Amino acid sequence: MERPPRSLRSLPPEGALSAFGRPGATEMKRPPCSPRSSRAGFAQPARSAGTARYAAKPLPHPPEGALSGCGWPGTTEMKADSGFLAWGRRLVLACMFAAAPLQAAGPSPGRYAGVLPCADCAGIETRLDLDADGSFSLRESYRGRSAAPFDDSGRWAMSSDGRTLVLRAGSDLPRYFAVTDDATLEKLDLEGQPIASSLDYRLRRDDALAPLLPRVASAGVFQYMADAASFTECRSGRRLPVAMAEAYGALEKAYVAARRTPGEGLMIQLRGRVELQHSGDDGPRPSLVVESFDGFGSENACPVVEVNAPFVATRWRLARLGDTPVALTETPNQPHLVFDARGRVIGATGCNRLVARYERKDAGLRIESAISTRMACAQGMEIEQQMLAALDGVRNWRLAGAVLELGDESGRLLGRFVAEAVE
Repeated sequence: MERPPRSLRSLPPEGALSAFGRPGATEMKRPPCSPRSSRAGFAQPARSAGTARYAAKPLPHPPEGALSGCGWPGTTEMKADSGFLAWGRRLVLACMFAAAPLQAAGPSPGRYAGVLPCADCAGIETRLDLDADGSFSLRESYRGRSAAPFDDSGRWAMSSDGRTLVLRAGSDLPRYFAVTDDATLEKLDLEGQPIASSLDYRLRRDDALAPLLPRVASAGVFQYMADAASFTECRSGRRLPVAMAEAYGALEKAYVAARRTPGEGLMIQLRGRVELQHSGDDGPRPSLVVESFDGFGSENACPVVEVNAPFVATRWRLARLGDTPVALTETPNQPHLVFDARGRVIGATGCNRLVARYERKDAGLRIESAISTRMACAQGMEIEQQMLAALDGVRNWRLAGAVLELGDESGRLLGRFVAEAVE
């Protein structure tokens, strides 16, 4: 039998998709995958006479291990590369990508505003500015109260799966917002979970708003060199020029007396405000106006602020098994895990000590070969059994701020852990 042209061998046989409710190859007017799929290595549709058709360009192999989660071998194990098998492999990969939910890419830097619910006031007017350098400014004004607005600043980042915005200000607990879309953020609870309420917890993007100019009351590094002074705020990492006004004269004098070398940065706690000030031909720019300050310290650099707690070397306390909260205990064997950089995990189950091996790749995680001591405890045995069973079923992980979630192959939550300290 005469072999068909190679270009035709790239198309599925007529009726091959009928079992999936799809038309035959000659009836396909549009490719089932969106244009986004081309970024995963699929051919762009060829356009002819206004009709989108598959290009005859051969499709590449899927990435190694791409189908392993579906029970398919990796590409190096797939030896046959001709006929219907090769086309079927590509079809499975294409449909897998087309059916998979798109991962949120996170919000773009911009300005967000809204009125969030308040338990004892008429609402909290909230402004949030996300800057491209990874810093944020936040202002909360309580309606019906005479108190001044509360200003805060810090660093922002996305969760490991790109679906949750995490705000971190120094050692304070992180704040969490779900990324609904590029223009909407929805406030989450202290564990980064949706708030069970019919009230509106959303902030909406509005870049027509003027930049937020917060008050500053924090520690940072002051530096003076070449007739220019700057202040780097520790909690946000933002560096601001310092205006030569108000308490600046006393600040410079104290700095000159404390520094050991010219231009050295020194830690200081100060209070002030950010204003737009003109500087030559550059136009107005945010500058710090110092109102008061404490003495200089001996440190010359800010401590590192991690928005998301490190997966490795953090003590993760068990807070929830499935849907069941786990009470905090004062015992040394309080349920927790610590992952090290060599693929080992140590911890406790509430009664016994635990040692296991783990393997982590991208969002996948397996915990294997778990062994524990064999003490009998009056309390904690039930939690221990449930925790060991949960760890055996772990297949994926997600990290957002100070919360680590471990799930099974279907994505069902098995355990939620809270960061306590970095060891």
